[in-house]
Amino acid sequence: MVNSVSLRACFGVRASNSNSSGNTNQNSNGFAKTVGRLFKSLFQCKSASANLVSTASSTELMERNKPANTDALPDLAQQPATCELQSELWNYVFKSQLAPDLKARLAVSVSMTNAWGDDPEPLIQLSRAQNPESLPEPESLLKSLGLNSGKNNPEALETLCGLIQKKVYPMMHAAKDHPASAAKLGFWLCKVLAKGEQLPKLGQLKLLDPLMLEAFDDLLVTSLCDPQVNDTHQQALVLVQQAMVLKTLLSNEVLDYALLNALQADPNIGKDFAMEVATHDHQRFVFLPPAMRADKQVALTAVNQKGSLFSYVGQALKSDRDVALAAVRTRGVTLYELAHELRADKEIVTAAVKNYGLALAYANDELKADREVVLHAVSEGGGSLGFASEELRDDAEVVTQACKEDAFSFRVASQRLKNDRAFVLNLVSHAGAALYHANPAFRNDEEVVKAAVSSNGSALAAASNRLRNNKEVVKIAVSNDTTGETLSCASSRLRNNAEVVAAAIKKNEAQLKDAGFLLRNNKKFIKKALFPEKSVKSLANLSVFCKDKEMVLGTVSRDGAQLEKAPKRFTSDRKVVSAAVAQNGHTIKWASKNLRNDMQIARAAVAQQPESIEFVGEKLKNDKELINFALSNSGRSLGKLDPTQRADKELVRTAVSRDGTALVFASQSLRGDKDIVKASYLQNPNSIRFASDDLRHDRGFVKDIYMESKKYKRSVSG
Repeated sequence: MVNSVSLRACFGVRASNSNSSGNTNQNSNGFAKTVGRLFKSLFQCKSASANLVSTASSTELMERNKPANTDALPDLAQQPATCELQSELWNYVFKSQLAPDLKARLAVSVSMTNAWGDDPEPLIQLSRAQNPESLPEPESLLKSLGLNSGKNNPEALETLCGLIQKKVYPMMHAAKDHPASAAKLGFWLCKVLAKGEQLPKLGQLKLLDPLMLEAFDDLLVTSLCDPQVNDTHQQALVLVQQAMVLKTLLSNEVLDYALLNALQADPNIGKDFAMEVATHDHQRFVFLPPAMRADKQVALTAVNQKGSLFSYVGQALKSDRDVALAAVRTRGVTLYELAHELRADKEIVTAAVKNYGLALAYANDELKADREVVLHAVSEGGGSLGFASEELRDDAEVVTQACKEDAFSFRVASQRLKNDRAFVLNLVSHAGAALYHANPAFRNDEEVVKAAVSSNGSALAAASNRLRNNKEVVKIAVSNDTTGETLSCASSRLRNNAEVVAAAIKKNEAQLKDAGFLLRNNKKFIKKALFPEKSVKSLANLSVFCKDKEMVLGTVSRDGAQLEKAPKRFTSDRKVVSAAVAQNGHTIKWASKNLRNDMQIARAAVAQQPESIEFVGEKLKNDKELINFALSNSGRSLGKLDPTQRADKELVRTAVSRDGTALVFASQSLRGDKDIVKASYLQNPNSIRFASDDLRHDRGFVKDIYMESKKYKRSVSG
């Protein structure tokens, strides 16, 4: 359970006698800071709050140990120790996404008991071990992590590997020239990674870092020089080398076919590699040797990840029901690759159409007539109605469900339903486009057409000419427009009707382009229809005659980029251009040459968007005052200047003082200038990566600017 002794041991703080209050108090301040660092790491993990609130004891512990004021943290030795808290913290450690070294330290801290006694906790021994002789017994260590007797606990195993890499890796280097020490350490590692058996497991070895594996390999090679070692070390050496090969294979983008073929002779590493590829590397699965792709477990893993890999599993497995079912669940269209008898399996076909409705096309005829299967199919994709049996295409519920997904699927419904007025009226009320495929007589039925255009304004295109000239019907349609094209389906008379066009513009301004000539060119009407904005989203929707100054000014004030679509005469209008650049500085690039060279306009553009310095006129390109104004607003606007200006020390200093990362745009010579790099570092320490190689590797310089940055921060905060 969590207490001060265990946490002190974890962080290397001397353990004090819990019965001696004087010693405890003496170390409490330093220990509180240590605990603060621990819990700061916990709180930085996004999942911390989700994993540590289920019991009152853990919540209270976290609240009392927040790192905001580490000096005020209590000594955890005074906290009540409960099995629930210990269990919850174990669960947090093993399932969190913390870095391996922090997870390893937490694993030690939360696994302790209140008192060590004469038999220390194995994890404490491992955390404090300095040499092979001080390592805990493998059996007791595995038992403390619940890994004894071949038990499977992936999270605990990952933590164990983290601890080994943290504590044992240095010992391995020290023992590489001493066969006896190497043999002893190699034996210990073999026992731990074997989980109670004779030889390490490939799955465990695979979790180790490549450098750790390489050191383990060297260690075992050295240990073979000790006459007392047995065959276990030789066999373990083979496994370690296999794990190294596996790591190499998985890290290479291109498969080594000769090596892969050799691996097939070893069923352990061959299958292990195939499982890794099937789980994480779908592109390389297709290049695995046939024998690996013919393994059912490997195939199931692959198709569960990506159904299209079913094409590459062993031929015998293509008739395997389990593999087929897994494949269609992730890619329904894979149904077409299955054997005839599997396409007659209701469970498989249902899984396929739930994923991809059109997979119904590959089911056998009996299942195409199965109402339950077809309902699943049309719920996923209405177009699958075309593959249903004739009987089900006459089923009102099935057809309605299909049209909800795709209104145009009504084209394959039975003629009886297409002629059923009550059914069509109900259908078009929520799938208006179905009117296209209903009995033509209903296109002239005002009630049916009104229901259709109320659902989808574009259905007006399917109405009769009489109803396209019906003011009430057309108003409903343009008010429910979804494409910007509905008004174009109305009669010529109504496209020149002020009330209809106003309703169309109110719903979707894009319909303005289809208004009649007279209205589209009537400035008074357009402004009234657009009141109170008196602007449009796109000047392209207006006719030439309506693009007057008031309209253009209102539009560019809302969206400066519309200056590009304004008549050329307005790009020379100071008031219009000023409004545009005030909204979007970059629009100065569409202004006339004279206005791009106007200091007042240019300054307004740069104030809104400093990077617009790139588009000012040639006369202002070298204006130091304007350039400094841009750089003082955004250091990164340095990147928009020409090479000569990016080599100007004063300009670059201004830029990096505003944004240290602007150093990346400075000339190569200035990236090696100590004054410039120092200024950028003081603004943003991360900018050091843009300095020249010489300065980045100058330890004295880096140390000096680091110390100066500390003084600078203290002066600013003070």
